[in-house]
Amino acid sequence: MALAGDGGMTVALGCALPEGVEGVALAGPEAVDAVLLATLEARQVICPLVAERFDALAVAARLVQVGFAGPLLVLAPPLPNPRMVEREIRNQSGGLEVRVVTRER
Repeated sequence: MALAGDGGMTVALGCALPEGVEGVALAGPEAVDAVLLATLEARQVICPLVAERFDALAVAARLVQVGFAGPLLVLAPPLPNPRMVEREIRNQSGGLEVRVVTRER
């Protein structure tokens, strides 16, 4: 999972930043706008597949709305077919770069 390095910041929505990753953690997608992403020089956004108030589809839609091209890294529990979930989010968001990262139990 490519979360560190490459310059720019990571924006975490509805989850904590992984250890050693520079960035900012926000409550949810409503806090994201183009100015914030540009100011932070955001290079990627991470979010859980499902949070209490939103899901990865809502995050993807918001990112497309504000002009972010990705990648969106979606943190998920073990899934039978994570690539299928990845394709669905990508298709629903008009081609946003999406990667589903499953966490071991």
